[in-house]
Amino acid sequence: MEDNTTEYGLEVSKIIENKLVDLYGINGYRSILKTIIENSKKSEKEIVTNFDLFSVLIQNVFGQMGVTKMLEPIQVEINKIEIPKNPAKRLLIADDEPNILRLYQSWLEYECNYVLTVQDGKKCIDVFKTETTVHSKDYFDIVILDQKMPNMTGVEAAKEILKINPKQRIIFASGDLEKSLRQSISELGKLVEVIEKPFLIEELESMIKQTTILEKLENINNSEQKTVEDKIDEGILLLTNQN
Repeated sequence: MEDNTTEYGLEVSKIIENKLVDLYGINGYRSILKTIIENSKKSEKEIVTNFDLFSVLIQNVFGQMGVTKMLEPIQVEINKIEIPKNPAKRLLIADDEPNILRLYQSWLEYECNYVLTVQDGKKCIDVFKTETTVHSKDYFDIVILDQKMPNMTGVEAAKEILKINPKQRIIFASGDLEKSLRQSISELGKLVEVIEKPFLIEELESMIKQTTILEKLENINNSEQKTVEDKIDEGILLLTNQN
């Protein structure tokens, strides 16, 4: 999934959401957003990542009250951020090792990504459901899942995520590449990207940025001539060469 949203746009959306939730609660935030979406026929992502558009729509719908009660408090925070040059992605990462999560977050945020982290599969599902309800089903560019986690494994979490958004891009972090591919094709009905442990954070960053492996896996998945074993073998070869 391609997304040209900049880090600036992501920061704007975070500020708008956080400030309106602070002022009016989550239900109030959802109500405000629903109203301006219905009036403008614009998507949520278009609205919340563009403060100029958001400002116009708030004024059109709520008038001067919207300016003083919503826009002015948000503008104070917007003025504090700078426009970056690099594009960013929204990432949801689940791993039961806090130190690993801190490494992921610090490195990937430094690379201008917006990163949310959780420590088990169930929490991952909860966050995914909340964010995709508040925003849209394609809110996250990538969900990165450790295969072995308490409460819910990576494959189990992926299965629930794909029920909400069948096109969601998922990357498994796993110590057993072949096993993960077999589980993904048996449980999810398709091969998904896997990065094999141990790996360097730079390798994960590279996989996040490029979509070549994803596109090749999709071609393998869509091939009606290939058997399951053929697909797994090709997936192993592809991902081994990548990692």
